[in-house]
Amino acid sequence: MPSNVPIVNNGSIPVLGEFNMDLREEVLIDSSKSLPLLNMYYIGDFGIDSSGSLFLLANDFVVKYSNNGELLKHYPIKIGQGPGEFNIGACPKVT
Repeated sequence: MPSNVPIVNNGSIPVLGEFNMDLREEVLIDSSKSLPLLNMYYIGDFGIDSSGSLFLLANDFVVKYSNNGELLKHYPIKIGQGPGEFNIGACPKVT
Protein backbone atom coordinates (compact mmCIF):
# COMPACT_ATOMS: atom_id res chain seq x y z
CA MET A 1 0.00 0.00 0.00
CA PRO A 2 1.43 3.42 -0.94
CA SER A 3 2.34 5.54 2.07
CA ASN A 4 0.44 8.61 0.78
CA VAL A 5 -2.98 6.89 0.88
CA PRO A 6 -4.80 7.52 4.17
CA ILE A 7 -6.44 4.56 5.87
CA VAL A 8 -9.85 5.31 7.36
CA ASN A 9 -11.36 2.97 9.92
CA ASN A 10 -15.13 3.43 10.08
CA GLY A 11 -15.62 0.93 12.87
CA SER A 12 -19.20 -0.15 13.43
CA ILE A 13 -20.87 3.27 13.62
CA PRO A 14 -23.46 3.76 10.84
CA VAL A 15 -22.98 7.04 8.99
CA LEU A 16 -26.70 7.90 9.05
CA GLY A 17 -27.44 6.41 12.44
CA GLU A 18 -29.53 3.33 13.03
CA PHE A 19 -32.96 2.88 11.51
CA ASN A 20 -35.46 0.10 10.95
CA MET A 21 -37.18 -0.69 7.68
CA ASP A 22 -40.54 -2.38 7.45
CA LEU A 23 -40.77 -4.04 4.03
CA ARG A 24 -44.01 -5.26 2.48
CA GLU A 25 -44.99 -6.62 -0.88
CA GLU A 26 -46.97 -4.15 -2.99
CA VAL A 27 -47.01 -5.84 -6.40
CA LEU A 28 -46.03 -9.31 -7.55
CA ILE A 29 -45.07 -9.58 -11.21
CA ASP A 30 -45.74 -13.05 -12.59
CA SER A 31 -42.79 -13.67 -14.89
CA SER A 32 -44.52 -16.67 -16.49
CA LYS A 33 -47.05 -14.25 -18.01
CA SER A 34 -44.45 -11.76 -19.26
CA LEU A 35 -43.32 -11.82 -22.83
CA PRO A 36 -40.37 -14.19 -23.42
CA LEU A 37 -38.31 -11.39 -24.97
CA LEU A 38 -38.45 -9.42 -21.73
CA ASN A 39 -35.86 -11.33 -19.71
CA MET A 40 -35.27 -8.17 -17.67
CA TYR A 41 -31.66 -8.83 -16.82
CA TYR A 42 -31.26 -5.07 -16.36
CA ILE A 43 -33.78 -2.79 -14.63
CA GLY A 44 -32.54 0.73 -15.24
CA ASP A 45 -35.32 2.66 -13.53
CA PHE A 46 -38.98 2.52 -12.61
CA GLY A 47 -41.94 4.82 -12.12
CA ILE A 48 -45.50 4.56 -10.85
CA ASP A 49 -48.32 6.65 -12.30
CA SER A 50 -51.37 8.06 -10.49
CA SER A 51 -53.42 4.90 -11.13
CA GLY A 52 -50.71 2.68 -9.63
CA SER A 53 -49.40 1.29 -12.93
CA LEU A 54 -45.75 0.32 -12.76
CA PHE A 55 -43.35 1.31 -15.56
CA LEU A 56 -39.97 -0.41 -15.78
CA LEU A 57 -37.04 0.59 -17.95
CA ALA A 58 -35.79 -2.94 -18.65
CA ASN A 59 -33.13 -3.80 -21.21
CA ASP A 60 -34.30 -1.90 -24.30
CA PHE A 61 -38.01 -1.70 -23.41
CA VAL A 62 -40.29 0.35 -21.23
CA VAL A 63 -42.69 -2.18 -19.73
CA LYS A 64 -46.08 -1.25 -18.23
CA TYR A 65 -47.75 -3.39 -15.55
CA SER A 66 -51.13 -2.81 -13.93
CA ASN A 67 -51.31 -2.15 -10.21
CA ASN A 68 -51.97 -5.88 -9.69
CA GLY A 69 -48.89 -7.01 -11.67
CA GLU A 70 -50.52 -7.81 -15.03
CA LEU A 71 -48.40 -7.03 -18.09
CA LEU A 72 -50.26 -4.35 -20.06
CA LYS A 73 -47.84 -3.09 -22.72
CA HIS A 74 -44.23 -2.96 -23.70
CA TYR A 75 -42.60 -0.23 -25.70
CA PRO A 76 -39.32 -0.89 -27.51
CA ILE A 77 -36.88 1.98 -27.12
CA LYS A 78 -33.57 2.94 -28.64
CA ILE A 79 -30.72 3.42 -26.19
CA GLY A 80 -28.57 6.49 -26.74
CA GLN A 81 -28.42 10.23 -26.22
CA GLY A 82 -29.87 11.49 -29.50
CA PRO A 83 -33.38 12.62 -30.44
CA GLY A 84 -35.95 9.94 -29.59
CA GLU A 85 -33.38 7.89 -27.67
CA PHE A 86 -33.27 7.00 -23.97
CA ASN A 87 -30.27 7.37 -21.74
CA ILE A 88 -30.01 4.24 -19.55
CA GLY A 89 -31.13 4.95 -16.01
CA ALA A 90 -33.54 7.70 -17.02
CA CYS A 91 -37.07 6.34 -17.09
CA PRO A 92 -39.57 8.82 -18.51
CA LYS A 93 -41.58 10.66 -15.88
CA VAL A 94 -45.02 9.11 -15.54
CA THR A 95 -48.05 10.83 -14.06
